Amino acid sequence: MKLCISMTDERDADELASLYSWLSDDPELAQLVEFSIGQEEPEPGAMGMDLDQIVALVSAVTGTVGAAAGVYSGIVQWRSTRPRGTAQVTVTSDSGAPPVVLDDDEQRSPEELGADTAGGSGPVR
Repeated sequence: MKLCISMTDERDADELASLYSWLSDDPELAQLVEFSIGQEEPEPGAMGMDLDQIVALVSAVTGTVGAAAGVYSGIVQWRSTRPRGTAQVTVTSDSGAPPVVLDDDEQRSPEELGADTAGGSGPVR
């Protein structure tokens, strides 16, 4: 399963880079998920590439629900280090589940979010 993690505000490239470091530096999560940085091609004349999203590849061998829950847990922990009202994170999946927006009002546990995402159904705010 492929999860694409992005920030609601495209100007949050530094925050997205911080989240990438947070997730990829977790040794337990690194055993379950392969993280990479997704970047858009620069416009002609622009210098460098913009950080667009974090791509998390979850192997079916590791158990998609548990690994997806681990990704959500990492995002929730990282968001707890940010000021309230900032760092809204959107997670989309190739499982067919609707995108999940993680903000200050999210009430579901990482386990519920992982099950909803891996299962392709369930309530999504």
